[in-house]
Amino acid sequence: MSRKVLLAAAAIVALHLIQEVFLGISPSGAFIANSLQIIAALFAAGMCLVAALRGKGFTRLFWPLVGASLAIWSVANLGWLYYESFVHIEPPRDSIVHFLVDTRSLFLVMALILDQKETSESDVGPFLDLAQLSIIYALIYIGWYHVPSLIHNNRVSILRSAEIELGEDFAVLGLAVAQVLRARTPGLRRLYLGFIAFFAPLAAGAAFTSYREVELNIITPTGTLLDLFWTVPYLIVAIWAADWRPGPDFYPTALAPKSFPMTVFENSVFALAPLVVLFQVAELGAPWRRLSFSLAGVSIFCFGLRLAVSQFRESRSALSAHKADLERLEAESKFRTAFEANPEGITISTLEGDYCLEVNEAFAALLGYRPQELIGKTTLELGIWADKAQSEPFHRKLRHGEGVTDVEVRFRTKSGDDRLLMVSAHPVRLQGRECVLSIFKDVTERRLFEKRMNQAQKMEAVGRLAGGVAHDFNNLLMIASANLELGDVER
Repeated sequence: MSRKVLLAAAAIVALHLIQEVFLGISPSGAFIANSLQIIAALFAAGMCLVAALRGKGFTRLFWPLVGASLAIWSVANLGWLYYESFVHIEPPRDSIVHFLVDTRSLFLVMALILDQKETSESDVGPFLDLAQLSIIYALIYIGWYHVPSLIHNNRVSILRSAEIELGEDFAVLGLAVAQVLRARTPGLRRLYLGFIAFFAPLAAGAAFTSYREVELNIITPTGTLLDLFWTVPYLIVAIWAADWRPGPDFYPTALAPKSFPMTVFENSVFALAPLVVLFQVAELGAPWRRLSFSLAGVSIFCFGLRLAVSQFRESRSALSAHKADLERLEAESKFRTAFEANPEGITISTLEGDYCLEVNEAFAALLGYRPQELIGKTTLELGIWADKAQSEPFHRKLRHGEGVTDVEVRFRTKSGDDRLLMVSAHPVRLQGRECVLSIFKDVTERRLFEKRMNQAQKMEAVGRLAGGVAHDFNNLLMIASANLELGDVER
């Protein structure tokens, strides 16, 4: 897919260059340039939705939010195209086009502040955060741009619009850089670096055109090469989304412990939005009081609901953790009972170094030790391998991740006697450490009994053979004796 996306991106850039060379800033050139920008943005939004299908956890919301930002911008640019190509003026100061152009950053901020620990796209928390951000943005737009545009001249409106856009761009870039710095896996870091790769040139283009408008009083017309400041970043998004895959190194394998300052900060953030809204409401005049206080009420409601959702999630997480702890303790209790009461000798030792971590009473009694004498020492220090040639291949097989089943080894007891043991050992992971679980069965008496039985069977076989030979020899003697007697009678 990425090859097709590259070809499509190259085709859009080539069409831009052809338009600039042959049509320039003419009405038809401006129309084609705006159309290509809209196509690039919608193309990138579609690729973001495709990437969301491959995502898991928070990325299932991250990609649609980035795509929504591009889609909103394309709708705004469609309005810009209408005014520029058909009405032949820039959008009026009170037009919704200006509002939609700046709204793109709202969705990008939301994508960057998504909780990476969230795994359910059905959680209402992100949508409540989006509602809070929308209220804050709407009040900033009304108080900082819309109301002054009704009072002041066009230059002040341009200045305020540029300040809002640049402020949003710097906020988005700052959040992206912060996410790169705090990313706990290479996959997460690459995700946010990809975000910076597309947004940085977009912000640079916006800053450059704002500087020309505000400082140099030069209006940048549509149809020049500067249009690539918008088209190329959107094509970068399309290529980035088409190539993105959540590899095995993407999601953290373990959650990092949350510090107390971080807990305080995260809970304080929920209360920050209503405070900002109330501050903005106080700045607006009487004509906007009904709207502003309505938005403030919605913001406070969202804050309360968000806090309730957060507490519910924490409570549910704590309950799950408590249940998991109980199940773990029960499993450990069962294992401990089976470990201690087992008549067979059982040991748990480290894979590297072969240090004894746990031994049951049966194993210690088997070798004539107390458990405390074995724990913390290696088999080499204890000298329990009677035949050291058996030790190396035994441990080498375990280090390769293979189990050992019913292998006879010769161990030396504390008194110096040798015992034949049947051992089965398997690598296990305990508390993040590679260990070996071994089960020993004493077969010394069985082997002695088998040896005696074999010896008895051999003696029995020899006796039978000797009896058969004696019987046959006796038959021969009887025949010889009978022949001798017959010879005497004939004489």
